[in-house]
Amino acid sequence: MDKTPMNYQLLKPRALFEGETLLVKMWFLFLRLLISIATLASCSELDGFPDKLSIVERAADLTLICEAPALTEVTWKLNGIALQSGRQHTLRNVDQPDAGNYTCWQSGIMVNHTYLVVSEKDRSPIFSSAIHCRARTFDGNITCSWQTRGAATFKLKYYRRIPDSSDHFMDYSNSGTNHSYTFSVKNYSPYAEEYNPIIFVVEAINSVAYQKQQVVLHMENIIIPDPPQNITVTLEARKILNVSWLYPCTWIEPYSYFPLQFQMEYKSKKRGRTVTGVLIDGLSKVINLHSRTKNCRVRIKAKDMFLNSPWSEWSEWTNSIYV
Repeated sequence: MDKTPMNYQLLKPRALFEGETLLVKMWFLFLRLLISIATLASCSELDGFPDKLSIVERAADLTLICEAPALTEVTWKLNGIALQSGRQHTLRNVDQPDAGNYTCWQSGIMVNHTYLVVSEKDRSPIFSSAIHCRARTFDGNITCSWQTRGAATFKLKYYRRIPDSSDHFMDYSNSGTNHSYTFSVKNYSPYAEEYNPIIFVVEAINSVAYQKQQVVLHMENIIIPDPPQNITVTLEARKILNVSWLYPCTWIEPYSYFPLQFQMEYKSKKRGRTVTGVLIDGLSKVINLHSRTKNCRVRIKAKDMFLNSPWSEWSEWTNSIYV
């Protein structure tokens, strides 16, 4: 009877210690969660690229220097919170918690400032996809799209890969995660040979991180026309399929100099079999079906005849009209 209370008394301090350890662990996990939430919430605070930006690789060291007269003491602030005094402020092993707006002050007057963001080569803190670009025709207009993990601020530019090429900067803002931008290439001519590619660059920041992506563009690789339009399908004697269509209205003229090639897919209602791979150079096609049917559905896509560029999207299905 005496052993049970004794064992209880011996085990009680250990149980309390384990309980306190668990509470401490839970407390630290809660703090980390709060920090993560605060970091994510602050990622959309910037509404434009700061006029002074310091980009630092993660885990690098950085010394900020306040260029101020050596008359009175210099103090530093990070996002308005006071830091150490001195003309220099050194950061060791920089990471995202060090990011923010650094200001140096002298006699109550702000002398200088810079916004610090962290760049990471091994991770993608902002972008969630690569940049994809497309031109609908040979008019010098290019549309590029990309995705981000959250809100970000962007700086866009393009330039030619030639000596002394000037950068063309473009304004863009979007608070979402799906992004698209269309720009016009300066002095573009559809008749000129393309020897030098276009480089499209997207720089992105949020309140703590910086990331840059770029893509090399050759017009011959990104020309993707719109689908053909005004598709007409007639069915004669339930066996002869007549199909006609027009170039997409967005395609450049003259068509004789910029011809398109077409691919047709048709599906018979009777057998439900889909036939794909009918290549056509003109704007019409007559097909003798293997068996009689009451209806056929047709869709068509297009590509540049001479370039090894992608096909357009398929057009919508068009049902036949019996004549």
